[in-house]
Amino acid sequence: MTNIALIVIAVIFALASLIKLASTQMALDNFERWGLPDSARYGIGIIEAGMAVFAVIALMNPVLAVEVAIASLVIMAGALATHIRVRDEAKEYVPFVFVTAAAVYILAVNL
Repeated sequence: MTNIALIVIAVIFALASLIKLASTQMALDNFERWGLPDSARYGIGIIEAGMAVFAVIALMNPVLAVEVAIASLVIMAGALATHIRVRDEAKEYVPFVFVTAAAVYILAVNL
């Protein structure tokens, strides 16, 4: 089941990074609403792409699963703070919920 959680993390971070790095209208609108500059969008997109790669590597090297989970929770803490600060609607929290649940599961079965 840890592999499923890692796949969830990899897919969500990969999709999130593509949305940001492709400069989709949704990403542009979100970063404007959040009051963050384009440089933040690119930086976060690159970090998310790195996390997707890190999660895939952890599929081949399970020792890294805990590190992926911890890094995911750190990133999700920033996402949560942003969503709360701007009072985003509940639908904006969906990726947060899935990544957080997957990361907590990984920690629960590996610690």
